[in-house]
Amino acid sequence: MACDYCFYLKKASLYPDAKVHRMAPGVQEEMVRQILAYGGPTPAFAYQGGEPTLMGLDYFKRSVELQMRFGTGQNVANSIQTNGILIDEKWAAFLAQYSFLVGLSLDGPPDLHDKHRLDRGGAASHEKVKRAWDIMREYEVAANVLCVISRDAVDRPAEIYHYLRGIGCDWMQFIPAVEFDPATGRLADFSPGPLDYGRFMCAIFDEWKKDFRDGRPSASVRLFDTLLSIYCGMAAPSCTFRQRCGIYVVVEHNGDVYSCDFFVEPKWKLGNLMENSLRTLLESPKQRDFAGIKAKLPPPCTACEWRWLCNGGCPKDRMRSCGMDQIGIDYFCDSYKMIFEKTKDTMEQLREVVLAERGMQGASIQKGREK
Repeated sequence: MACDYCFYLKKASLYPDAKVHRMAPGVQEEMVRQILAYGGPTPAFAYQGGEPTLMGLDYFKRSVELQMRFGTGQNVANSIQTNGILIDEKWAAFLAQYSFLVGLSLDGPPDLHDKHRLDRGGAASHEKVKRAWDIMREYEVAANVLCVISRDAVDRPAEIYHYLRGIGCDWMQFIPAVEFDPATGRLADFSPGPLDYGRFMCAIFDEWKKDFRDGRPSASVRLFDTLLSIYCGMAAPSCTFRQRCGIYVVVEHNGDVYSCDFFVEPKWKLGNLMENSLRTLLESPKQRDFAGIKAKLPPPCTACEWRWLCNGGCPKDRMRSCGMDQIGIDYFCDSYKMIFEKTKDTMEQLREVVLAERGMQGASIQKGREK
């Protein structure tokens, strides 16, 4: 694949000595061993790329074997983010057998999907991706859809939502494609504007509510799930809205460890797990510095009524809005305010339902304060 909005393809330049970047068995074994040693009772492995299925099914079978070898009674979670092109019956059977959570990149109806998600020869991919979705449904693979929102998609929220529901998708994420040219600072042509994402998600919210059954959602939209978690006094499942970053790291093919997949760059390389323990890298001063970036909020954020929900947003969007060497206001700040206002009453109602079901009726959280 050669998706035109992909931010990760350029990272190949960090490793110019290798034309193909594939994790060697020794690195794979050491990675699994160290993550299980450090990861507590529920360590999580999330395979993404590029395209992780290019490693071949045997790589993932070996990962599971290594997890069984090095695990100590832990409940190990595995997930994979894929374009779906290589998913067939063998893949689906394996993913179902070992309870992999699959995030399939599918941008909605064929014309929207094929606008940006072409292969290197310029051929469309929607038909192949849809086939992968159907195969995984047949094998009852736990799968959701990762739908990238480009400038072309922002005016078609209801159509996209109903397309996904129509193919049997109950779990979905909507991810805005925002990139800036580092040389010129110009917004990429495919990127939605600062308010476009808010309008889009507010329209998705309307369709999502129409799908309620007995006062409860019948479909999962990750952003709304995240907001409801916060309303219920739980930690945000999405790092975007947490108070600090640093809840996961990236391991590259050669064992290099970086603070975050949006910050795979020399400044945030923590080291190499073949040379230093993962524990040492995660507890290093550099990783602590990275984790603290998010807390450096500008004055408009510290005084904002919605700070308790978003905690300033993702540093990548705060940096990209004003230059990568500065920490400003999130590019989507106005969109988030729009979404938070739109969803407020419904989230409060759903919170009461959730807490009542857990025997916690009357519990409350202190809005506007750090917990």
